[in-house]
Amino acid sequence: MSVLAALRRVGFNRIMKSLEGRKAASQKLLLPATIGFSPADDEFFRANRGLFESCGFEIDDFGKGYYRISAAPAWLEFSETEKFVRDIVESSAEGGIGRRNKRLGDEIFAAAAAARIGMGGFLCAEESAVSLLSELLECPMHMTSPDGRKTLYEISHARLLSLFGENS
Repeated sequence: MSVLAALRRVGFNRIMKSLEGRKAASQKLLLPATIGFSPADDEFFRANRGLFESCGFEIDDFGKGYYRISAAPAWLEFSETEKFVRDIVESSAEGGIGRRNKRLGDEIFAAAAAARIGMGGFLCAEESAVSLLSELLECPMHMTSPDGRKTLYEISHARLLSLFGENS
């Protein structure tokens, strides 16, 4: 199993569920993050703010072009909150998505969000690996991550023997 690809597929699935109206698990920030945008990026952010909030962000207005984020999704590291929001807004706007229609689609948002999911917080122990595999197998299209990387690999018995030697 490719752990990073599996984490991203599972994360994508969780994000899509939260965008479909299911409440996303979020975590309160000890110190709220304050973020400001240029006028163009602010327009894009306001048009897509609901996507962030559906995923577990709690966002309050904090002046013209400024926002305070007091909670973030449980799958996002605390220290990554501001960077995550800024990266989504700036990369989407740079890619022309925001300029064309001002609104991200759910799948585009979820894929962009899942691409930023890392290994942080994942302890590769038997229990967490089994839990990840179980959740992965419940996902549609569980064989690949949202960006197309394989999540699972099939290794034949003969290949295992060639890798580790035959100890009968």
